[in-house]
Amino acid sequence: MAFLLEQGISALLVNPCAIPPKNGWLIFSYSAFAARIQESPAYLQTHYDKDGFVLWSEPAQTFVVCYNDSAPQNEIRWTVTHEIGHISLHHVSPGCPVLARHGAGNCLYELEAECFALRVLCPAPVLLECGVDTPEEIANMCGIPGRRTGAALAYVRGFAADSQTAPLLSGIM
Repeated sequence: MAFLLEQGISALLVNPCAIPPKNGWLIFSYSAFAARIQESPAYLQTHYDKDGFVLWSEPAQTFVVCYNDSAPQNEIRWTVTHEIGHISLHHVSPGCPVLARHGAGNCLYELEAECFALRVLCPAPVLLECGVDTPEEIANMCGIPGRRTGAALAYVRGFAADSQTAPLLSGIM
């Protein structure tokens, strides 16, 4: 919830594409970034990730979030929020400008970024207050991919008002 408040987010659907500019970070679709580096979107999918990635740009002195613009809108929302999670959780920094795809600790970083995306896009206190109790309601209210709704529902059901941590969500990845 702290991240939502810090970013001035007060309504669902959360618009994750508005977060990078508010923080001085850059955000690019794969099409735009590929053109910028004179490569193809397929190159980015092969050499970085099929969904998205984040890196620290030394020349720009800021983070760069990239997402696959050929994905459905709900997947883009999840991916952008996931990549913002890597920034907020300090997985990438000027000293560690990009995550190695299969590096040590990567599995934990990915799980943390997935949990971050879940909490930002599906804030349990809001969903509980609204009486949301089905995967379909979560998908509609939060704009997340259907394959993520089971984990979101488990998170909402396991949430306690004074909880600082979500239950471990083994089905999230």
